[in-house]
Amino acid sequence: MLTIPTTQENFDSILGRLEQSLDQTSPLHDAAFLRVLSAALAMVKKELTQLVLERALQNLVQTSTGEDLDRIGAEPQIDTPRKQAQAAVMTATISSTETIPALTAFVGDSLKYIYRTAAEVEPVDDVATISLVSDLAGVDYTLAVDDTLTIQQPLEGCDSTATVTAVTTEGTDREEDAAYRRRIMTEMRSQGGGGNAADYRAWAEAVEGVERAFPYAGDNPGDVVVYIECDTELDEDGIPSGDLLALVKEEILTDPDTGIARPPLGILDENITVSAISRTTVYVEIRGLAIEATVEEQAKEEIEAAVDAYLRAIVPFIDRLDSAYSNNSLLTDLTLSQAIQEVLTPYGATAEGIGISVDEFTAFIASYQVGAGELLKLGEVSYV
Repeated sequence: MLTIPTTQENFDSILGRLEQSLDQTSPLHDAAFLRVLSAALAMVKKELTQLVLERALQNLVQTSTGEDLDRIGAEPQIDTPRKQAQAAVMTATISSTETIPALTAFVGDSLKYIYRTAAEVEPVDDVATISLVSDLAGVDYTLAVDDTLTIQQPLEGCDSTATVTAVTTEGTDREEDAAYRRRIMTEMRSQGGGGNAADYRAWAEAVEGVERAFPYAGDNPGDVVVYIECDTELDEDGIPSGDLLALVKEEILTDPDTGIARPPLGILDENITVSAISRTTVYVEIRGLAIEATVEEQAKEEIEAAVDAYLRAIVPFIDRLDSAYSNNSLLTDLTLSQAIQEVLTPYGATAEGIGISVDEFTAFIASYQVGAGELLKLGEVSYV
């Protein structure tokens, strides 16, 4: 890791060189010319060093952020744009005897944001079924079924309150750097083309709301099964909705840039299965914990957070797609105990051992291998 010299270190270095070049020492007075010059150059040197280091880091995928990461993702050989925030779309009903114009504004009674009708709607049997689009994009602006909205400007023959009957599209936030960086690195490490597994992963993960995709060969030649994990903003466990799975399948079958179907690559509807990932619950028993009582509660909270993060980092390994060095598909009591000890060490605490169970502490196992489309989460940490 590059260490940036302090301003004082730069000052001492510059002054020393000047004195050596002139073959004389500078007076100790603060206003001495060589000392004033050295101080000014020292500050400039530190600022330039910080700028050079910052720009160097912004040229690397692993350390780049924001617009610089966008620039890397836009390079022709990568061509992986960041997912932008998406507006929520809800279906609602409202009593009306008159046509409801497009862009009619409603205010959510619970969230207090503006939603507008996507198109002009004619009522049927004095009830209009309208499609409402949030003015603001993001996960926070999605209404729930049975939520109500109040029309902003009263319309003749139209009730003032609409009720949400379905969520057509969940609002999503702009993709964060960490998730976007992982997709770029996946694309850089993959050899896509011709509709191979790398292509399926890239196509699926390009869909708004998809966190990760795990493509596998099916039981029959030409069949493909793609397991989808959605953003945690949409579901805490990453279990996608049926609507999102349908969007992923459409993305796989049709090139979104050209609108041309992909049958020339041998990709047909009947060969593609898009399914939700499964999330297996893991129970952890920590034995013989020795820790001061004053910090025990705080340490236990940190242990649970560390264990859950560790479990969620374990992902299925897809042969001939994932790099061997990135294989992190096996949970073992040894590796998990190391993660727990990293939490205990700053507290001067120890534990005699741990146990892992996937059936609520009924039986303990030394290791657990995740299967196709299977991810993990923490159920409970117990102490004995």
